[in-house]
Amino acid sequence: MQTPALEVKRSFFRTIVEQGRHPLTPLRVLNESTHEAKLAFRLVPPLLVDTFHLSVEGYYVVQGVLGVAALAGLTWLFHHVGYSRREAALIVFGLSLTYMGAVWFVDTQPYFDAIAASGLVFALCVPHPAAVFVGGSIAMWTDERSILALVVIALFHLYRQRRDGAIAVGAAIVAYAALRL
Repeated sequence: MQTPALEVKRSFFRTIVEQGRHPLTPLRVLNESTHEAKLAFRLVPPLLVDTFHLSVEGYYVVQGVLGVAALAGLTWLFHHVGYSRREAALIVFGLSLTYMGAVWFVDTQPYFDAIAASGLVFALCVPHPAAVFVGGSIAMWTDERSILALVVIALFHLYRQRRDGAIAVGAAIVAYAALRL
């Protein structure tokens, strides 16, 4: 017998699977105030679930792997910008105890915040403009709130004197806005 909370999660995941089969077709949601009603432009999760035939449990594995990769990337980044390895590891350990750690390792509600956060970390860590564009695009097509964080990532690239990284972030935002309108 399933607990009610687990059934809600599976119900939401079924909505994601349905959207993955027809990603450009608007969802028929009965209640416009639900989280499912806000998924119209969140295309990465349904395409990921459909392409790799993920179950809820399979997605949780992907979420954990993304968390390990993102935290490793952040450790590298903090060390690369001047912190010692020990300081970088401690900063990332502290970060893993916040909401971001929960998104990757504790969150059982499949809202796919782990994908958006991992895309943002990827866009932050990589120097190549095409990779920055891809990471930013993945984040925005997973959760539109990523645009705010991408502005900070663009500023970080400018601070690191990587103008092409900041331009890639801007291009990703413009492409997202153009395709969404």
